[in-house]
Amino acid sequence: MNFYEEKLKELQTLMKTKQYQEALRLINLELSMPYIPADFEAKLLRIKAKIPSDQIDNEMHNLTPQEVFALINSRELALMEKIGLMQSLQSVNLRSYLDESNEILQSDLPNELKMILCYFLCEQQIDYDFTYQKNKETFVFNPEKFDLNKQEMVPMKVIEKLDSFLNSLSPQLLEMAKQIMINVYAKAFPFTQKFDFTLLAKAIIKVVYQLNGLTDELPYNYSDSEQEIIERYLDWMRELNAI
Repeated sequence: MNFYEEKLKELQTLMKTKQYQEALRLINLELSMPYIPADFEAKLLRIKAKIPSDQIDNEMHNLTPQEVFALINSRELALMEKIGLMQSLQSVNLRSYLDESNEILQSDLPNELKMILCYFLCEQQIDYDFTYQKNKETFVFNPEKFDLNKQEMVPMKVIEKLDSFLNSLSPQLLEMAKQIMINVYAKAFPFTQKFDFTLLAKAIIKVVYQLNGLTDELPYNYSDSEQEIIERYLDWMRELNAI
């Protein structure tokens, strides 16, 4: 067992015995070292994030923005844990973390994380050209010049169409359809193409009916040309792993 494995074992013992203050002291000590391996640092930060904040000195416990970025970039946390950490960056002055933000946006991390960060960068109106990578496509993202309202118009308009088709039929199916649209938005953001809102809504409804094993006729009519577009939208959503 090497030095780092011994430290992790010691920390695991401290956590099991609820000696959180001592665990936190040891973690902060190791993090202050001039050099630590990246995988060891990520494991330390993961343990630190699990320490109950109400049982230790909060000033010592709070993750720094650098630590949050490091955890988000690590392979130690699940997506939902990373989303929770990303939310903590909303109150941070991200102008001081342009490199860290750029690293996230041009990484292979799930697009849901990048979308949340983009919202925070837009809120702060940061005039900086970030490199955004999405589905093997790379483009420039400047928060100050980015039209967030135009992006949000897509899910808003599609949900309006979903409501018109499904609300009187089944509120449950409507909620499922809305969740699919929100999932599509998170995985496809930022949109670079134009949409037929009605046909995208019809494609989502088709998915909802299939997921629920409904054999009834779909609550809309469509022409052959519209059916072709609906199928293209379905293929696109499958490529996104949104359905």
